[in-house]
Amino acid sequence: MLIDSFNLGLLRVFESVYRHGSMSQAGRELFMTQPAISQNIKNLEATLQVRLFDRVKQGLIPTHFAQELYLGIGPNLMEIEECLNRVTGVQTELKGKVNIGLPAEFGNNIILPILAEWSREHPEIQLMIDYGLALEHIKAVGTGDLDFAFVDEFDVYTNVTTRPIRNETLLLCGTKKYLKGKNIKDQFSFYENLDFITYVDNAIIVRQWFQHHFKRHPHHLNIKATLQDVQGVARMVVNHAGVGILPLHVIENFGQSVKEIVIFREEKKPLINSISIAHLKERTLSRQAELTMNALVEHLIAE
Repeated sequence: MLIDSFNLGLLRVFESVYRHGSMSQAGRELFMTQPAISQNIKNLEATLQVRLFDRVKQGLIPTHFAQELYLGIGPNLMEIEECLNRVTGVQTELKGKVNIGLPAEFGNNIILPILAEWSREHPEIQLMIDYGLALEHIKAVGTGDLDFAFVDEFDVYTNVTTRPIRNETLLLCGTKKYLKGKNIKDQFSFYENLDFITYVDNAIIVRQWFQHHFKRHPHHLNIKATLQDVQGVARMVVNHAGVGILPLHVIENFGQSVKEIVIFREEKKPLINSISIAHLKERTLSRQAELTMNALVEHLIAE
């Protein structure tokens, strides 16, 4: 059998090169020189008698042989490492970077407290947090720039796996001062004529709110302001500029201002936004990234 005379170290080097897409980055991870990494890859190619990477000016491009090899050995190398640690009783410290994409408010209010505790338990892990919109993060997961991301909406990317992990309650709210003098009625026309502070272009969430509660979209909307940040919407709302749709956990963080907040249609089933975790289907995450992702998922599901 080929494995009888095979050098497992060659596969470890290959796994690191493939995951980073760079021999120099793999060298830094494995504490090896770039020439040594290159020679290991050449030795592996000679042993397998296939080309694993095409060398171009832009860097390394994995061949289909490399893709097949990586999918086969990536998870198994991690399992071997974990098994060896269990057998020898060695508890290896998690270390290295973990790149995570977060929606700002959900990330700050829900995810960061969990990550802070995880970071205290594993001080050698370096958390790289990127705030952005769901579509941006899905693309970054797809290219490998992010290990995983929490997203609330996404286009279909066949190579990205998503798993719902938390529901976020979305509520339309305004202040008593803004609504003073307005004859509040539970009617479509009343809501349609309010001044809306919206999040992201096209007022998608506002239209979803109308569809959810009235089964139809408004003929027109009075858009007072459009922001790219939920916290910005919240600030405009609490300062009486109009009404906006906000997650419940954001409203709960208003402090004393919450006394001035009026929440519409609270007695009925609210609009729910599903938060999912997304990661690249064909990518084997580093040990620190996989365990960080699993810890977050377990904590969120347990709550």
